[in-house]
Amino acid sequence: MKTIALLILISLTSIVNAQTVYRTQNLNVGFGKVSNCSTNKYMDFCINGPLVASNQKPVGGYIDNGIQKQDWVEPSIAGGNFAVGNGIFGLGFDGNLYMVSYSEAYRLPAMKWAFQNGPMLVQNGRNVRGTSASKYVRSGVGYRSDKTLIVIETDQPVTFREFAEMFVQEGCLNAIYLDGDDLYVGHADNSGSYGMVAEATKLQFFNN
Repeated sequence: MKTIALLILISLTSIVNAQTVYRTQNLNVGFGKVSNCSTNKYMDFCINGPLVASNQKPVGGYIDNGIQKQDWVEPSIAGGNFAVGNGIFGLGFDGNLYMVSYSEAYRLPAMKWAFQNGPMLVQNGRNVRGTSASKYVRSGVGYRSDKTLIVIETDQPVTFREFAEMFVQEGCLNAIYLDGDDLYVGHADNSGSYGMVAEATKLQFFNN
């Protein structure tokens, strides 16, 4: 079983935040209902994200195990944060991780898993978020050049720029926002909270 390191209280240049960082080189990621998370023996943890609609399914398009479960969505239709710097994040069958803008979806190869969300936080190692003062508890995912996946959830409200900087400090090439405000996270040992809605879709990280 892959080891997932836990890091709390990272000091950044301009702000000190309590945060939890999960790191894994196991790229077996998928989407599943909250009701299935706590009983899946192969799951290390699951987390809110990408953003979900009132039907508890992702707002944007997504691919699960090579199957396009929902088509890519024009960002302006969904609006809000979804439409700001909208991107697609995922793993190709070629073994490489990708993050591209919605307008560049045509560049993606056949994908094993992928989801659409916004905004993108880090691109080519650079913090691309602006100076918005809006602060929320947030979650996101990124990756390093060695294909390590980095998942961060904050325990304090932060701006998008502050949140993006956490991924830069972790050495991420690219990173994208998952969700904010009320975050629900579940772990393989059944600790944490799996969420309030049993049918809500979570992004799941597996140990096999």
